[in-house]
Amino acid sequence: MILVLGVLVVLLIAIVAANTGPTSRHSRINAMVNNLRQLDGAAEMWAIDHHQTGAVLVTEADLTNYLRHSLQPIAGERYVLRPLPQSPEVVLTRAVEGRPKGTVIWFATNGEVRFIPPNQKD
Repeated sequence: MILVLGVLVVLLIAIVAANTGPTSRHSRINAMVNNLRQLDGAAEMWAIDHHQTGAVLVTEADLTNYLRHSLQPIAGERYVLRPLPQSPEVVLTRAVEGRPKGTVIWFATNGEVRFIPPNQKD
């Protein structure tokens, strides 16, 4: 009986350790980056459908038909749509996973994700 209880305790510890490991540590940032990719894809589709090729500012209302569902903030972040062909960005409104408040998350068309600290300007 004690052996079975000990095995169950070890199993529970293993489950908790797996859920708090490095993979889940960055899950909120990864979700934000995926939201950025969805916004970028929706903006590109909107531009193609509306024959827009220059620097055009797309709004959230323009993208509603191009997103499966509205993007809900994961940690209170703010999504910023930039004039096309620039990618959208997200601004952290509080510290998230070691990134300070005001950090801008942006990704390039090649898939590179950049973190711009609040005290650094491009």
